[in-house]
Amino acid sequence: MFQIWECEGGFTYKGVNYAFRDLDSVAYTYSRRNHLIRGANATNKKGIISQEGSKTADSAEYTVVDCSKEIYKLLLQIYENKERIDAYFIDRQTGEYFNYKDSVVRDKPRQTTISEDDTSHSFMFAVESFNVTEKISDEDIDE
Repeated sequence: MFQIWECEGGFTYKGVNYAFRDLDSVAYTYSRRNHLIRGANATNKKGIISQEGSKTADSAEYTVVDCSKEIYKLLLQIYENKERIDAYFIDRQTGEYFNYKDSVVRDKPRQTTISEDDTSHSFMFAVESFNVTEKISDEDIDE
């Protein structure tokens, strides 16, 4: 299991790595889903396996708390110009990671919440990609 305090995230653009100093959270979504289907007469008790989502890119959403103005402006430029980047998230202790290669910045990077508390001092950075690699160990998941 990833622990945010043991991880780092960032992106690579034109061969240069940019790491975010402080991440509050990362949410990643895989588009492919397995389903069971059957005919309308409902006689098949086992079902037929089908899969959806192969035409939809996987996504990752980073909540960035501390970021230089230069990196923020670069992300805006990448978004506006529809350029490609590689976005990553890696556990420094275990080496586990996911990497969204050849991705696009999905949403315009913006502050998502404006309030008086500390949680509003962040912005959301989201990417989409069909070229996702990961190294994740499921051995440490409690059963």
